[in-house]
Formats: sequence, C-alpha cells, structure tokens
Amino acid sequence: MKLFLVLSLFISFQSFTHQNASPDFFQLYSEERDLIVEISFKNDKNIVTQLNESGYDIAGIDHNHQVIEVVVNQNEYQHLKESSLSPRVVMTKFLLAAPDEEYKNPEEIEKILYDFETAYPDLAKVHVVGQSVEGRKIFAIQLSKKNQSEKPSVLFNGMHHAREVMSPEVNLDIIEYLLSNYKSQEKVQFWLNNLNVWVLPMLNVDGNVKVWNKNAMWRKNTKNKHGVDINRNYPHRWNGCRGSSGWKWSDTYRGDSPASEPETNTLMDLVKQIRPVFDISYHAYSQLVIYPYGCKGERTQNKQVVEKIGKKLGQLVDYKPGTSWETLYSVDGSDIDWMYHEYNVIPYVLELNSRAEGFQPNYKKWRNKTVEKNRVAWQYLLNRMFQSGVKGKIKIQGQELPMDTKISVLQLQGKSQSYLKQYEYKLRANGGFYLILTPGSYKVQVNYQGKNFLSEPITVQKTLIERNLDL
Repeated sequence: MKLFLVLSLFISFQSFTHQNASPDFFQLYSEERDLIVEISFKNDKNIVTQLNESGYDIAGIDHNHQVIEVVVNQNEYQHLKESSLSPRVVMTKFLLAAPDEEYKNPEEIEKILYDFETAYPDLAKVHVVGQSVEGRKIFAIQLSKKNQSEKPSVLFNGMHHAREVMSPEVNLDIIEYLLSNYKSQEKVQFWLNNLNVWVLPMLNVDGNVKVWNKNAMWRKNTKNKHGVDINRNYPHRWNGCRGSSGWKWSDTYRGDSPASEPETNTLMDLVKQIRPVFDISYHAYSQLVIYPYGCKGERTQNKQVVEKIGKKLGQLVDYKPGTSWETLYSVDGSDIDWMYHEYNVIPYVLELNSRAEGFQPNYKKWRNKTVEKNRVAWQYLLNRMFQSGVKGKIKIQGQELPMDTKISVLQLQGKSQSYLKQYEYKLRANGGFYLILTPGSYKVQVNYQGKNFLSEPITVQKTLIERNLDL
C-alpha cells in the first residue's frame, strides 16, 4: 500500500535525525534539490502529511486534481521511485536556473519604495523595520493620509519563503493601487483617510539574493548556510505538532529556538508596534486561503469571525479556504498563528497561483493576472474594517488601562441572555480596542487589580460602531 511505503520513508528520515547518522547518509539528503516531481494522493491526504513529516520539500498541492508537487534531489527522487509512489518529473534543473528577471530583488524593492515615498510624500512613509542575518535592511511602507493620529492598522506582507517571487508583486500592487488612485477614487480616499495600511513586500531578503545567485528553489533564510524556515520560527506552538523539522537541512527547519531569527523578530516587532486588525501574508503556490490554527484539530476562539471572513476571501478569489491542517498539513511556529494568539490579529495566508504556474511563473503572462485577481481580497479586508464591530477605549473609574490589559468579549445568547465567552483580547495603548464581530449583543468584561468589571450590553449591527466604556 502506498501509505505503508510512505510510512517506511518516514521512518528512514527519522533515523537520519539521530545524532549517530553517518556522513554518507547526511550527504545523501543534503544534496541540492533540482527536480520538481508530482505525486497523486488519490483521496489519501495522509500521503501529503507523511511526505511533509519525512522531510520532503512540499512545493504545492492541487486539490482539484489530487496531486502534490515535491522539490527533490536525485537521491530523494530514487527513494520515491522505489516506494512505488510513481513520481513524475515536471521540472528539471535546466528550468530552475533563475526566476524571470522582471521579478524583484531586495535592492529593487528598496528603490521602488523610496520612489513611492518621493512621488507621494503626503501619503507614503518608508520605514527600515529590521535587518537580516547577513545585515541587509528590511523595509516596510506606511500608507495613510498624514496628520491623523490613532488610526487602526492593516498589514500586508510577502516573501517569508525566498523562492516565492510573486508574493512581493501583490504587495507592490497594493501600494501602487492605493497611491495612484487616491485622488480619483473615493473608496481609496476613505481607506487612507481612516486607516494606516502597512506593506512589507519582502521579509526574506537574504534568501531572495540566494535565489537569484545560486539556487532558484531556495526557501529559507541563510543562517549558517543551512538556513531557517522563518515561517516555522515564531514562538506560538514552536515545535508543537510535527509541523516543522529539527533537521537543519530540512526546508522546514524551525531554528534552534523560538524567534531565533532576525527576520522573525522584524515582523514580530512591527506587529507589536502597529497592532494590525487584519493581516495577509502572501505565499505561493496552491490557491489557498489559510487561517489559524496550524496544528491539527485546533481552532481560533472566535472562529465564527475568523473562518467566515477566510471563506469569503476564498470565494472572492476562487481559492480553497481552511486551516493549514485541513488544506495541506500541520504547521507549527507560523506567523499567522503567533499574530492571532499574541495580539488578536485576524490573519490569513494567501497561497498565490496554481500548480500550472508554480513558484516562478512567466512574469509577462502571469504577473498582472495574479495581482489583479487578488485585489478583490485585500480590498474586501479594508472594507471589512468598517462593517460589523465595535471600537473605542476602556477606562476603569476614569483611569486609562495599561496596554495589553486582557478583556473578555461575552456574547448574549437567546432569550435567557446567558453569556458565551467569545475570546480574550489585549488592549492597545491607552485602553483602546478594535473588535471585529458578527452582529449581535455583547458585553465586555475586564478583570483589573483583582476586580471584575462588566459593561452594559453593546449592540453590534452591520456597521462599525464606536463605544467608549468607563466601567
């Protein structure tokens, strides 16, 4: 049986991680991966899970045709052939030489962002938000009509994984669209007059340089040559559910410790600073909308909000929605799980493009099609900021509350008006909150200095309301 054979492969890969693994065995699997093969999983998604847990580099998945694509070296290819999984080569090293030259490198990203700032000084501000393993600067741009304080934020980011060259393009399109249409489109004026839109187009700058110079299929950063998968390095559930690897040469190597990588800390520090309400992290490929949590069986506290919006995004762009364990395999230490758990951000991964396009599709043929198709998704989130929910500030007996004070959101249920604990939420600066909710009746509960304070009912309808609370 195919599953038995994959399990056998899993055992062989696990033996590799043993401290006594031989140099020959190490050499066998550290060889550069230069083939992409496809494998049918025929209604048995356990094959996908076992390949991932065995250390194979999963490129993408096609749910419609039940095919998984895997990046392999010659030795791994031979093992797959011997397992009778019938891998079929779809791309060779000759075709993996380098991305289309019109995709962007870090220097080009930097220039583009500063050019936007120069052209639109009243709307755009470039920030150096961090530094990579090799000392390269990591940039984000803040889009907002100036002289308006305390506006809520939305974040878009790209290129956790170096080979996913389309992800910065969607981020650059967000920037260009908002800036170039501010004067002519009322909806853009409304967004930038009332929001801070933050865009970080390229997080993995070192890995991207390696993609251009040495290895088009490189995924990780470049820490100590073996690299770390930045999107398995965040603290929440780090090494929590077999959703990453402890083997340094694996493409999902989680790092030696949680948040060990400067790139990881760059995004964490930015999120802590701006406290976005929504986030989209762009990846490639598989045409998926992924929402937290990544470990099998886990769901968010306010899943009726998080998953409903995720399913709407999937409908808008015709991508399959779900958690990573539903659509791919278990993932631990991801950015969206950490954002949601730590700061109540409502975050999504959008896996751009299909198996037909792959990681690095022809730029002229696919770039504009991809970014235009995805506009409806990020614009939906900007509009969703002003739909059902409540924002305001909380004071206790006239005193502002410290940042990160936890509150509980309670929904009133039925005629009995009983409480259903919805989720815990950390306040922003000066007791501020911005809650995305479904329509209904709610109360806010605060435990402060050993006492419980409960608000009067708050009725949430289809449009965002503002309600300051002095409990």
